[in-house]
Amino acid sequence: LQYDSVNKIFTTADGSYYAVDVGCNSNAPDWAITHTVTSLANGSENLDNNVNVTFMVQTSNTAGTQIGDILSYAASNNRSFTKTQLTGGWLRVYYGIATGVAARDAADVTPVGATKTYGSYSGRVTFTLTP
Repeated sequence: LQYDSVNKIFTTADGSYYAVDVGCNSNAPDWAITHTVTSLANGSENLDNNVNVTFMVQTSNTAGTQIGDILSYAASNNRSFTKTQLTGGWLRVYYGIATGVAARDAADVTPVGATKTYGSYSGRVTFTLTP
């Protein structure tokens, strides 16, 4: 992260975000993919409300449709998507540090402030397929 001295927040140095593609090839009549997370923590501090998560039904490398609202990392826990919802495509999940721009951030997401403990934060994202 890079400190923005004008806005007094930390942002990614180059506007980076991360994406995970999740495909399912199943003959089952119905299935669901569930997204679960553990806290993005560094001791007692966490980034759970500093990261945006967006779920998409992706139909090509460049075309997709957003499923629901942009969520905080914390609120993205236990989100489930059915075969019907993903028909014709696959699940793509975007993760990005809060920007401080209301139209780009989930309602409960705030930028990483200067008072946040420095150091490494770690967490886990798990995708589970249930028939």
